[in-house]
Amino acid sequence: MGVDEPSISQEALSACILIVDDVELNRLLISSYLGKSGFENLHFAVDGLDALDKVKKLNPDIVILDLIMPNMDGFEVCRALRQDELYVDLPILIQTAMSEPEERAEAFEAGATDLVSKPLSPLELVSRTRIHLENRIMLRDLKGYRSRLTRDLEVAREMQKALMPGRNFLQQVEQSHRVRVRYNYESSDELGGDFWGMRVMEDGRLFFYIVDFAGHGVTAALNTFRLHSLIDHAENIPSPEIYLKELNRQLHRLLPVEQYATMLCGYIDVPAGTLVYSSAASTTPMIGRQGSGEIRLLDPTGYPLGAMAEASFERREVSFATGDLLFLYSDVLTETPDRSGVPLGDEGLEELFRKSLLDNRAGLTVCEVMSENIEQTLCPPYQDDMTAVFLRALET
Repeated sequence: MGVDEPSISQEALSACILIVDDVELNRLLISSYLGKSGFENLHFAVDGLDALDKVKKLNPDIVILDLIMPNMDGFEVCRALRQDELYVDLPILIQTAMSEPEERAEAFEAGATDLVSKPLSPLELVSRTRIHLENRIMLRDLKGYRSRLTRDLEVAREMQKALMPGRNFLQQVEQSHRVRVRYNYESSDELGGDFWGMRVMEDGRLFFYIVDFAGHGVTAALNTFRLHSLIDHAENIPSPEIYLKELNRQLHRLLPVEQYATMLCGYIDVPAGTLVYSSAASTTPMIGRQGSGEIRLLDPTGYPLGAMAEASFERREVSFATGDLLFLYSDVLTETPDRSGVPLGDEGLEELFRKSLLDNRAGLTVCEVMSENIEQTLCPPYQDDMTAVFLRALET
C-alpha cells in the first residue's frame, strides 16, 4: 500500500532518480519507498565515484545521496557536481543522521539542495522527492518557455530592423537625389517602437520620416508594423502636414486608449535647397555643417499621433543647402543618464552633435563620430530602442 501523500504528476513519477548509497539494504529500502509511491525510473550507485559516472551517463532529475561512503563521500560528490555548470541546478537530496546545525550547514555549503533525516521516514522521503522533482520540472518548463520567447523576440527584432531602408536603396537615393544617409540603430533588450524610413514618391520627391511609439514591448512592436504598413501603402503624400492629419485619424481608430506615436516627416529637395517638414511631437531636429559649430534647431511642436480623433499639423519649410546635415533621433538619447547619472537632455545632445561636427579626424563620418561620443557619454544599456539618422545634402 502506497504512502498517503498528495498526488504526484506522471512526469515526476517517470523522472530519473539516482540513489547513491554504499549499503545495499539502504538502496533497497529507498527504492521500495519510492516504488510504492509510483516512481518507476530508479537507478543506483554504490559510492561517490560511481555516482559521478552515473550522473554523466543518466543525467538524472534528482540525486538521493548518502554522505558517508568509501572512495568519495557525499560532500565531495556535491562539490564536484556544483563545479560543473550542467549540474548547478540538479536537486541533491542528502540523507543524513546529522542533527547539529553546523553539520547540516556544511552539507548545504557543499551544494546540497535539501536534507532528509535518518532513520528515513517514507512520508518525508517521498514528499521531499516529489517537491524537488516538481520544482525541477517547473524550472525546466520555464527555461524552455524563456528560450522560445528569446528566439521569438530575436525574430521580432530582425523584422523591425528589416523595416529600415537597405544599403542598396540608400545608395540609389544618394545618386538620384544627392542625399547621403548614415544611421545607427540599436534595439533594446525589450522590443521597442522606433523606426525610420524613406520613400521616393511617384512624382520623384524624396520623402523621409522617423517614428517613436510610446512604451516598449510586444505592443509597441506591433504598432510599428501597423504604422509602417500604412506608410508603405500610401500612394500619394501631397504635403507632410496633410499626411500627418490623415495618419492621426487612422491610428486613432487602430490604437487602444493611451497609446500614441511621435513622428516627423517631410520632403528633401537638394536642387531647390529646401526641407519641408511637419512634426507630431517629435524630438528636436538639428541641422549642422561638418567643420562648423553652428547648429539650427528646428521646431518639433505638434500633437502626438493617435492621441485624439482630429488634429491639425503645421507645414514648416527651412533652407537645406549643399553640405547641410540633418540629424534625427529617438528620445532615448536625451533621456538616458550620462556618466554622472543625469539625463543627457536636449542641450547635452546638442553639444554632442556640435562636438561631432567639429571633429576633423580623417576617414570618419559624423555618424561614426557621434556614435563614439554617445557611447563615451551615456550609460548603456538603453531602456528603449536607439535611432540616430544623418542626412547630408550633396552637390548636385
